[in-house]
Amino acid sequence: MASIIRLQPHHTKCFSVENLLVVDAKPMTPEQIEQACQDYLDGGSRDDAIMAFASCIRHITGRWLATFPVTRTMEDDLVSVGMETVIESIDKLEDTEDVTNVITNRVLDAQTRHINDYRSASAPSLTTQRQKWRDGKEVHYSRPLEPSDDRPDGDQDLEQFEFVDLMFHAAQDDLDLQILHPSNWACSHEEIAERLEVDQSTINRRVRRLQTVLKEQLEK
Repeated sequence: MASIIRLQPHHTKCFSVENLLVVDAKPMTPEQIEQACQDYLDGGSRDDAIMAFASCIRHITGRWLATFPVTRTMEDDLVSVGMETVIESIDKLEDTEDVTNVITNRVLDAQTRHINDYRSASAPSLTTQRQKWRDGKEVHYSRPLEPSDDRPDGDQDLEQFEFVDLMFHAAQDDLDLQILHPSNWACSHEEIAERLEVDQSTINRRVRRLQTVLKEQLEK
């Protein structure tokens, strides 16, 4: 069974988030968030209280995207999960004591559950997968278990990392990430090209390059 991935305090790197719900959100201090929530409890705007957390959702989501490559295809889902959590929390709000920490922690927990539900399947160790590759047997893919910023460099041991961590590190741009999305794993190149609205020759070329990079890694 795959281990649970979680954001840790040292995972501070943050990618930009382009989701329209949060992309233009003004950063809010805890005091400003608390005031927006108190205004709501006093009969003020519910929407203002909800959107006070938009920059928090953007920041947490950006940390996921920067730390775990597999989440980079999940940006919209993570923002939606964050918004749903904030809305539910605001609708049940009774006081504003430590409200920023309470609700942002709920957002983080909800996103953590969503990501780990998504990547619930596990894979054999990289050593086993390398052996299968050499023996000409099928390699079963899974999702990465380790954060990208913890990946060892150079001569350090790669054995602890799952096959798909290597796969997502082979991606050079957003199109590669879309091709590698688990929803495409059972599709033909023609089906992927149609889904992504690109030429099949582009998919063929990209897949060959990704396969070459993976083969080089697995044969090390």
